Amino acid sequence: MRRMRGVRPRGGRSEVTTLRCRVFRGLVKEAEEDINKFLSTHLLHLLHMAQSESGDHISVTLIYQELDPLSDRGL
Repeated sequence: MRRMRGVRPRGGRSEVTTLRCRVFRGLVKEAEEDINKFLSTHLLHLLHMAQSESGDHISVTLIYQELDPLSDRGL
């Protein structure tokens, strides 16, 4: 396998980052409640958020990485 220009090997470390996606749809108030409920029950690093509207309905897409609760809380 050829090394690409400007790419450095990670010194034997092979970490895999898993990204997840969650879409919330509905009336604005319903979507807001669902998002708040989701965020209060998941420990995550939010990478991207997108919103689109159609009439009185909204779609919110979250792209995130779930965090390990023990390592990220200093326990």
